[in-house]
Amino acid sequence: CSEMLEAIWEWWDENGKFRERVGEMIWRLGMTEFLKVINQKADVRMVYAPRNNPFIFWRELEEE
Repeated sequence: CSEMLEAIWEWWDENGKFRERVGEMIWRLGMTEFLKVINQKADVRMVYAPRNNPFIFWRELEEE
């Protein structure tokens, strides 16, 4: 646990902006980058609930 906190602290020290919180930095740089820093793989169970309004829209396939 302390190794993970040290990794987060170091990452925040290197990439954080003035008066920026860790959560804000994760939002700015991305969860993928954060998971790389703490050496974790993404897992579906990390999501509490799916988004109601996805910001990525997929085009429906055109039917012939």
